Amino acid sequence: MLFRLCLTRWWRACGDYVPMIAGQGLGHAGGTLDKLEAIPRFNVFSDENTFRKIIQDVGVTIVSQIISQAPADQRFYVTRNITATVD
Repeated sequence: MLFRLCLTRWWRACGDYVPMIAGQGLGHAGGTLDKLEAIPRFNVFSDENTFRKIIQDVGVTIVSQIISQAPADQRFYVTRNITATVD
């Protein structure tokens, strides 16, 4: 996660926009979003309009996927959870 965040700053410094959408964590260690949610007042869930506004204003954001952006992803996660096939 740390490498990704450092790389993001460099990428943005080069003038690029960095919209990152992360999925749910796998396994016992959790994922990037699980770790970011531990920061007080850090919101990983935002609607599409907020996501776009942050990208325009700041140039970098990381949010959880929402069903309208990644509908198939949601089905994979549900299936994975029901069948207990995280590994």
